Amino acid sequence: MSNMEKKVSEVFPNLKLPAGLSDLMDISTVRKVAINPDHTLLCVYLDSSQWIAKEDIYQLESLIERQLFQSVKLRVHIIEHFHLSKQYTVQNFYEMYRPSILLELERYNKVIYSMFKNAKISFKDEKTMCMVLPDAVISREKYEHLEEILEKIFVQRCGLDFCLESSFQPVSGEDREKEKKEQINDYVNRLMQHVKEIREQNQPVAEPSESKAKEKNAEKKKETVSGKEKGAEKTASAKGRRVPGPAAERR
Repeated sequence: MSNMEKKVSEVFPNLKLPAGLSDLMDISTVRKVAINPDHTLLCVYLDSSQWIAKEDIYQLESLIERQLFQSVKLRVHIIEHFHLSKQYTVQNFYEMYRPSILLELERYNKVIYSMFKNAKISFKDEKTMCMVLPDAVISREKYEHLEEILEKIFVQRCGLDFCLESSFQPVSGEDREKEKKEQINDYVNRLMQHVKEIREQNQPVAEPSESKAKEKNAEKKKETVSGKEKGAEKTASAKGRRVPGPAAERR
């Protein structure tokens, strides 16, 4: 782990960014970089004086992975923090940042994404969001998790004074059928993610020394096979020649 206050271009000097993203990074700084013990996840703590759409954050993560760590199994995760001016409130910021919230939730969990997308959102005042969710089993199971995510976005990421009031409304038979499908999809998605993680764990990346050793073994096998083939050719040639018998030698 290392603490710093540097430009993105200083931390990643070989990184090439498109014009729009490059402009956003010019007003941003990298506060800290940390890597997990397995060296499979690199966390970059990014501070900006302007809010950055989640689409741009995901693009930056992808560019760092592809350009700088293509030969290494390393995932890049950017943790952004915005220093917003006092003109921003939860209410007016939400109107601009809603697409980013939906994109983030969709990548994180399809069920939570669907819950928030279909929720009825209103504001009691500039800082208090009112969220009405369908009174379904899955909504009651996930709503606390959704509240935690929203609090992290508005408070930790954006530094806004945020309050959330959640309530539930009765659902129709059609909505209950939709809920069952979402529960099944949620289970299938979690199962597929679990299988994917197991497969990745069972496919370690070969070290360079191991690769060289395999290449040498392959070359030795080729030489052995080639030697056997030459020996077989000599034997076949010897069988084809006529060898004189004892009587011929006496003559």
